[in-house]
Amino acid sequence: MDGPPNRDRRTQLTAAAVDLLETQGPDTMTARKVTAQVGTSRMAIYTDFGSMGGLVASVVDHGFTLLLRELEPKQFTGEHLADIWTIAQIQRDFALTHRHLYAVMFAAETVGGYQRSGHDLEQGIETLRFLHRHCRAAVEAGDLTVDEPRTATRQLWISIHGHLMLELAGYMDTEPEPVRSFAQTVATVMIGLGADQTSARDAVDAGRHSM
Repeated sequence: MDGPPNRDRRTQLTAAAVDLLETQGPDTMTARKVTAQVGTSRMAIYTDFGSMGGLVASVVDHGFTLLLRELEPKQFTGEHLADIWTIAQIQRDFALTHRHLYAVMFAAETVGGYQRSGHDLEQGIETLRFLHRHCRAAVEAGDLTVDEPRTATRQLWISIHGHLMLELAGYMDTEPEPVRSFAQTVATVMIGLGADQTSARDAVDAGRHSM
């Protein structure tokens, strides 16, 4: 018997699941392998998380906590287009460093036989709100000229995340300069949202050369 829910064991199980996911891929994050790493029985997952889906939710929470930690305020200058590009770069770096974790966070991969859907997809909404705050500031300052900041957030999110999904899937492997391709995508969307062409290109070029 594994007894009542245990906070320390819950943390250990989450860490073990993340480690398996990151080092060996989503197919290895099974209840048997996760609990074997911690030295407990499979029943511990149901005791501490309620289900395998609960463990996956804990892994996803861990991923979004890591991503939000990367979005440190000191990295942002108040130059709105440059700050949006900084967010895009941070997200790309995170996705490439944590490929499987990123894919599970955004429901692009199933894990442990569990497919995230419905209300599960509201996890990590704070990262989208973070982008939205910067888009709203850009619209209020006139750097983006769309009427509704949510439009800017939606279009930038689609372009950033869509590009990253293609890159993670290997569709960008033939690109000689993948960062330049990513920068062009983000700058083009900014221009489509009303940014001055020179300002948008300068913002991403400056940030790209400082990487």
